Amino acid sequence: NDGKIIFSEKGISGTPEVTAEVGIKTQKYQVGDILDGEVTGIVDFGIFVKVDKGMEGLVHISEIDWSLVEDPRQFSKVGDKLKVKVIEVTVAQDVGFALNPLVIEGQFQGSIAMGGQGGILTEGHVWDKGSVLNPTQLEYKVPLACDMPKINTIIVESNDPEGPYGTKESGMSIAMSAAQAYAAAVSNAIGVYMTDFPLTPDKVLEALQNKMELETSNQNEDVMEKSLELVVPAV
Repeated sequence: NDGKIIFSEKGISGTPEVTAEVGIKTQKYQVGDILDGEVTGIVDFGIFVKVDKGMEGLVHISEIDWSLVEDPRQFSKVGDKLKVKVIEVTVAQDVGFALNPLVIEGQFQGSIAMGGQGGILTEGHVWDKGSVLNPTQLEYKVPLACDMPKINTIIVESNDPEGPYGTKESGMSIAMSAAQAYAAAVSNAIGVYMTDFPLTPDKVLEALQNKMELETSNQNEDVMEKSLELVVPAV
């Protein structure tokens, strides 16, 4: 089985020695790395996988399989060897002077949830002449904490002389950038420019099918043109 892994950051808030050890271990992992691991525990929301001494990550239930997973225990058992893929999101913004860094980090994380994870992947309104056709809020899938990827926040300070106490806006720019980044990542991956959101699996599949049909049609036209060139006599 393959899955996508998220590392826990519990050790980051410990002693300087613990923080340094965790930092050294995590620095060698890059987004997209495929790691060999061993299942150490299974819970209702996912599978815990050990990839190094003292390093354990979670394969969330949503990343185990494309189909609905009601019980992760049906896919693995403790002691199984797995390959897992490292995933994360990094956000950075010039905020001028950071009056409250912790609040700004929360703004960054909320902006990813609003603009990228929710706005581009799950949340969708169906409109007709200004009226919402969604029958219930169940059709408006706002991402929960368990749906969010690991987010690295980078606060860039510049002390804006025009802002109050040197501050700038923080959060909304990331929400807009996240939407573009998510859409661009999917479009780049499948080779089709996506314009209809949210990017649900059925829309991505339809885009891929249309792309294949277009490529096949273009190939057939090229063959016809070459055939015509062969039969046209020289004058």
